[in-house]
Amino acid sequence: MLKQIMGTYIPSGFSIYLNKLPHNLNTRDATFVHEYTHFLQDIILPYCIRQNLVFVNNFAWISKMAEINQKLTRPFREWSDDCNLTFKQTSYTWGNGEAKDDSGKVIDIQSDFFISPYDHNIFRYNLKFEDGTQYQFGARDFLEYLAHKIENKFWKTNAPDLPYRTVDKVFDYYSLGFIPEAVRLLIVEYCLYNDNPVHLLMNMFINQNLIMNHKDKFCDYDVCLQYLLGISWQSRGGFDESILTKTERRLNDFRERLSSLYPHRQYNSIREWILTTNNFCKNELSNRFIISSLYNISCNELYDFIDRLVNTVGIPVIKFADNTVASMLPSRYNSDQFLEFYIISKFMEWISTNERYCPIYNICNKNFGLCQKICCTNPVIYSGECKFKLFLKSYGFDTLTFEYND
Repeated sequence: MLKQIMGTYIPSGFSIYLNKLPHNLNTRDATFVHEYTHFLQDIILPYCIRQNLVFVNNFAWISKMAEINQKLTRPFREWSDDCNLTFKQTSYTWGNGEAKDDSGKVIDIQSDFFISPYDHNIFRYNLKFEDGTQYQFGARDFLEYLAHKIENKFWKTNAPDLPYRTVDKVFDYYSLGFIPEAVRLLIVEYCLYNDNPVHLLMNMFINQNLIMNHKDKFCDYDVCLQYLLGISWQSRGGFDESILTKTERRLNDFRERLSSLYPHRQYNSIREWILTTNNFCKNELSNRFIISSLYNISCNELYDFIDRLVNTVGIPVIKFADNTVASMLPSRYNSDQFLEFYIISKFMEWISTNERYCPIYNICNKNFGLCQKICCTNPVIYSGECKFKLFLKSYGFDTLTFEYND
């Protein structure tokens, strides 16, 4: 979850939560632009796409276990070895530091790693600040750094140091203050094309002295842009990878795997949106460091860019402070279908707990008025045609026995 004071973006759910009422929606305000930047990250940056693929694979595993056992036990813990491996990889690469302001300077950086069954070293990095704060530095800090810097250029904000300016504190620790802010965003975005973004920064750019050995390449945005576009790295498969090849490969995987999650006839608009959005990302957004480029345009150009994306790609789900939900999509799509993104993301949270409450009770009650008392205690046995029941039926979960480990 990527949170800002007035909004939240839910990765893999393609959903924005806005802490305001529907009539106050404005695609040109700071909160919307910040959260929409996270949505853009989610559909174009390979690290984020990988996390989306993990989400799809986890849901597929739950479906497989349900079919085999004809029951699901909550909290669900029957994960495969591959699922457990990706959980551990995420825990090492995502970061989990608490939001904090006025933490002072970084005074030490420590790393450790585990060796995966495929003989890969998966690193994580922990920062120690002068006020004693211990903080895991991860991809979340990179994603928030990009969104915050773009937002803060056009609207002054009061966001805390961590996670929004963690990157600046690390650059200061390594005496890299000479690097302009626009170039820092380029470096951070480049690293998000890797499966362990912080390790790429620490290993290639800092420990291997890429920056210090080529200081002239990191003092100007346009020079750095062309330099980074020309740099490839060795993939785990032993072949050279560039940001273009990595993006194309991930987008192809994403299109196929995400579409496979919605094979049902009633989700034809979702499948069309996935294909159209995927093609748009390939043709219009890839191989150009699209996120950091937003920092270097004018406010009116930013508005035009956001308007174009909203009119072309949209946003599948927006949830407001009063639990109203809406979609902002081109008219050719059946927007009612897209609530499924939100429902699946809430189901994945729900299945990992023993909470009896329906995971979408608040929005279902507010928007559709279909809820009954049973939805608060055992929504699985509700006999009505509510949104959650329809979801369970679509994936064959409605006939299962649900057991609880209290």
